[in-house]
Amino acid sequence: MATHPRRSRRLWQDLDGDVHLREIDPITGAEIEHIYWVPNPRGYVRDRSAQDRQVCVGLSTRGPTLESSRRFLLDLIRREWRTVQRHREEERNGVA
Repeated sequence: MATHPRRSRRLWQDLDGDVHLREIDPITGAEIEHIYWVPNPRGYVRDRSAQDRQVCVGLSTRGPTLESSRRFLLDLIRREWRTVQRHREEERNGVA
């Protein structure tokens, strides 16, 4: 698996088309790296770091399954990650 030279980034796409997302687990405080990929030119998004499970809306394991092409995978993961961050912020502020 080829890696992108900007590994210090939180979200990036490597040369194989996999999208890497580094985050801090809100419960444990440990750093986690998710590696999202699409097994075909277009198909269900999977997470290599979670035993290749399919990924659902909100980067969850339940709900509607995300579909993408390799070309748009980075944009999709970026959008879903922003949604996750927004929901976490709302929960912290007592909005949700």
